[in-house]
Amino acid sequence: MPAKLLVIGLDGADATLLRQWSDAGDLPVLRALRTRGVSAALTSPPGFGDDATWASLYTGVSPAKHGRYFYSQLRPGTYELQRFADADLQRPPLWESLSRAGRRVAIIDVPKCPLAAELNGIQLVDWSVHGHDHAHVESWPPSLAAQVIAQFGAESSNVCDRDLDGADNAFRDRLLASIDKKAALSAHYLDYGDWDLFLTVFKESHCIGHRCWQLLDRAHPQHDAAAVATLGNPIKQIYMALDAAVGRLLERAGAETTVIVFSPLGMGANYTGEPLLDEILLRLDGPDAARPRQRIARLESLWRRVPFRIRQRAHHRLDWARRRAHYVATRRRRCFVLPHNEISGAIRVNLVGREPDGVIHPGAEYDAFCTALIRDLRELVNLATGTPVVQDVIRTSELYRGERADRLPDLLVVWQRTAPIASAGSPKIGEVRRPYPLYRSGNHVPDGFLAASGPGVVPAGLSGPISATDVAPTIAAFLGVPGDDYDGAPITAIRPTDRIHGG
Repeated sequence: MPAKLLVIGLDGADATLLRQWSDAGDLPVLRALRTRGVSAALTSPPGFGDDATWASLYTGVSPAKHGRYFYSQLRPGTYELQRFADADLQRPPLWESLSRAGRRVAIIDVPKCPLAAELNGIQLVDWSVHGHDHAHVESWPPSLAAQVIAQFGAESSNVCDRDLDGADNAFRDRLLASIDKKAALSAHYLDYGDWDLFLTVFKESHCIGHRCWQLLDRAHPQHDAAAVATLGNPIKQIYMALDAAVGRLLERAGAETTVIVFSPLGMGANYTGEPLLDEILLRLDGPDAARPRQRIARLESLWRRVPFRIRQRAHHRLDWARRRAHYVATRRRRCFVLPHNEISGAIRVNLVGREPDGVIHPGAEYDAFCTALIRDLRELVNLATGTPVVQDVIRTSELYRGERADRLPDLLVVWQRTAPIASAGSPKIGEVRRPYPLYRSGNHVPDGFLAASGPGVVPAGLSGPISATDVAPTIAAFLGVPGDDYDGAPITAIRPTDRIHGG
């Protein structure tokens, strides 16, 4: 019988909590997977967040090759930002090569991935994910999306950012219902075809971690003991429901199917220095760099006083004016901030020959500038705690090699996230302060979790962490479609049954 693989993603599920609660018996399905098979830490690309991690996971290569590090990236040759589009991805997801090799695949709601133009199987994109990449639910074949909505209903994204304020029973219950719908849909299509690979991803651990981390973390500034007394532990409740959903799919798949369950990143308190970084860089650059940015801030303050109807009519002109002002403010700076995630701040050096109005020359001047900037960033302290604000500064050119390396930020400022970062200071910049934002109480931390069990797994055959880039080549090798263009390598403990038994 051909090898079959069921892969289940738990988006944003924290590895520490998964291990803690499975060890305690609260997640019995995951505990059985770990006991019968293998489990390990799944390491994410250092310094990057979920955009880069998901793309590295399904392509098997680093951000320097697939090109995605955030949902909004710098337009090459400009100082303008553009949303990352399907066509911008430079390496195809592994299921496209599997399909071309004749393997039958089902891909359900993998976040931050393109829709295949043609597939030997099915793909559903952005039906029930944390954040949409596309304007609408899309699918292959095109008729599938309408069938899914007709049978299982429409699902909204970003439920942790809208509709409800704070954590409550309605929010938790909405996620529990979402788990049931995803499990029902996955079970339906698991029965629908004779799949070689069935890959489905649940979003709910991502959403509950964003909105309810303060209920789990007593040290969190937003911790609410009264809410805990009323709600209990919504994160644990969601994880338990996900564990049960995984069990339903395992039972449906049958004992002859090998199963991989993974989370790409963890979750923790939403402490980040991101809101402070632009002001820090301005102060390091000196008063000449700060003046254009201050003028933009004054203009935007005045604009907010204009009646809303007038602002609506002048929206396009305002957008042009903002982009022009951003260009004027950025082109004179030695470096500038790129939008990024809470794990690290992203810095782009204004490099001669790469940026339209480069200031820093490649070579010795660039190296000296980066060295000095890294030193200055490492000197920053959290004024509330006296501890360093920065855990590490990564020079991406030293860690990431590939044809899209020049599109990446030059530096990733990895924050020390043991406490809220509402201020930073050093002898060189003085003090920078900004109130701690009462936004999502939880946000991503590096690294995730992977467990596997079944006839294609060697029990206890895995030691040490594995990379997110190892997942794609592992799946490809398991299904007999090896490739030589991956950065990662197949996980030797997960392989077809005939190889386990020496066939």
